[in-house]
Amino acid sequence: MKLKIVSYNIKSMRYDPENPRNNIDRREDVAEVLRRLDGDIVGLQEVDHFLARTGDYDQTKYLAETLGYPYYHFTYTVDKGKGTEGKYGHAIMSKYPIKEPEDKEFSVQISERRKYCRAVIDVEGKELVFYNAHLTTSGHTRIGLEGNKIFAQYQLKELMNRIYAEEGPVVLTGDFNLIFEKQKECVDTEKVYPLNGGKDFSVEEPKTRIDNIYLCNIEKHDAAVTYGERGASDHPWIHADIEI
Repeated sequence: MKLKIVSYNIKSMRYDPENPRNNIDRREDVAEVLRRLDGDIVGLQEVDHFLARTGDYDQTKYLAETLGYPYYHFTYTVDKGKGTEGKYGHAIMSKYPIKEPEDKEFSVQISERRKYCRAVIDVEGKELVFYNAHLTTSGHTRIGLEGNKIFAQYQLKELMNRIYAEEGPVVLTGDFNLIFEKQKECVDTEKVYPLNGGKDFSVEEPKTRIDNIYLCNIEKHDAAVTYGERGASDHPWIHADIEI
């Protein structure tokens, strides 16, 4: 069974390339990027859920309904609003049924509580375990890459230990807030396969990429990665074609 996997940090669909601190509505631009990619399963990071800064709407539902994904799940990691609404997190959209979604807090945290999602995707009778995560900030924009990376590394190791125990095919998408060299310190590449795509803070220095897709118990894959398209978001998208 062939599947196209997409991972995309959408910057809450409010990225202004001329002024990163500005707040402009990019929902149509992000939707167009995802429409063109046409992934079977999509992992999204930095997704708003009824937050005033982006117009008080459900971004996951908007993208799923606009793009025709019948199944979706939002994982909230930070409560930035009042009451039961006003949250921020990451999401999964799928053309296939999402079963048993589980949102799990990492055991190691700093200022913002971080979670990952584990979901079983029923792909025409075959089960794919799909993880999506956004690890804690590594401090790359404030105190340098050496800043808080140790917390993100603990979280990635915790996530990997769970993935290693899976028996069937597994895909992990996410923004790991760690340059790839630091990701590799946390990963047993005999057990998982990193595609090493992702955000590129310096086009001339690809080792700074922090987004990635990891595969486990999947032998056939054909990575297709871009580093330069950052128009609708400050992150480029990643996609991979796999067989399960």
